[in-house]
Amino acid sequence: MIITPPPIDEHAREMHDMWKGYRETRRTAGTTRSYAETARKVGHEQDVAVLDLWNVFMSEAGWKPAEPLVGSKDVAPNPRFSELMHDGLHLNPEGYRVVFREVMKTIHQHWPDQDPEQLPLVFPIWEHAPTTSQ
Repeated sequence: MIITPPPIDEHAREMHDMWKGYRETRRTAGTTRSYAETARKVGHEQDVAVLDLWNVFMSEAGWKPAEPLVGSKDVAPNPRFSELMHDGLHLNPEGYRVVFREVMKTIHQHWPDQDPEQLPLVFPIWEHAPTTSQ
């Protein structure tokens, strides 16, 4: 499975980069979009399942393809991005919940026989694992 990068929030990244001593934002929403497009293209060319996290996060933020790019400094900050990413790049717990949900959807869609809930356990559940006496 190839997972595209999620989008970034230039507003939050700008503050973080300035704090680190950079004069300008080192990552842009447009570059991240291009990277996600390339990841999708490679997945399709190689016949590998693609989880398009970039589009999932953009949809979560209410973005439509004809609109200016959410996350860029050309538009106002999107409050949903701050719920998904704590610094405009790294995920918050809510962002990880979205990733988990989408990974599970991709597994169910492409490999239904690999549903984790249906696979046999390799090791016993920790509660039933043998204990050692000291």
